[in-house]
Amino acid sequence: MLVIREGRGQFPILQEVYTSIITSNYTASKGDKVLADTSAGSFTVMLPASPSPNDRLEIYDVSGTWASKNLVLSRNGSNINGVASDVTLNVSNKKFEVVYTNASYGWRMF
Repeated sequence: MLVIREGRGQFPILQEVYTSIITSNYTASKGDKVLADTSAGSFTVMLPASPSPNDRLEIYDVSGTWASKNLVLSRNGSNINGVASDVTLNVSNKKFEVVYTNASYGWRMF
């Protein structure tokens, strides 16, 4: 989500708005920018149910702990990268953009 606020001069300033820092199981909504902190332990982020093509969200490892305390991305009934399986995010300090494509491929991770 972008928020436009007044800037100096002629041009407005665009500012990204992030979901609060998440530390436990969470159901994402389209457009979320999830700051996932697994420093206290692993948990699951569930992708939105009934997505439409081009729905997207972003997930960030805000604490740098995914390698030791994984984040699970739950498919919530849709495929992820063409596979009917949840995904374990286990590399620290990463950001993933997740975009819904269609029913057969499902969510695409970048």
